[in-house]
Amino acid sequence: MVPRPVGFLLFGATGCDNVGPQRVEVVELLDSETAANGTGVAAKPPAIGFVRWDISGSLMDRDVRAIRTCAARRDFGLVPMTVGPQGDPIARLLSAIVRCGAAAVIVPSREHIWASRRAVTELCDLIVVSGDAVWERGHQWPLWFAR
Repeated sequence: MVPRPVGFLLFGATGCDNVGPQRVEVVELLDSETAANGTGVAAKPPAIGFVRWDISGSLMDRDVRAIRTCAARRDFGLVPMTVGPQGDPIARLLSAIVRCGAAAVIVPSREHIWASRRAVTELCDLIVVSGDAVWERGHQWPLWFAR
């Protein structure tokens, strides 16, 4: 069985002039990632990998690999979903967190999510691969916290 990509929300820049490809991945869980009871429910806590094309650019593949490695190291199962470039990426991310009950969002660097970190940590943990930083659900961000 050939492994298929799993669990990434990939977004293009909003209002961009379609320079570069818009990444859309149709994803699903691998057999090894489902529970033994056959329900199709992930055996590991679910996580969402979040990558923005306008930030990653040509390093997209490296960022995706880093998120997959981090998820495996922390024993998360990446959640299956189909996502396109349309709409507000943060609103769609927050909706996906609630819909699938994600325990964490994993991003390659803080630039991908930093402006919305409060909203994410109200719903789940936030893991930033670069710097290996983790903010748990319910984290109280100081009002003065630097961007």
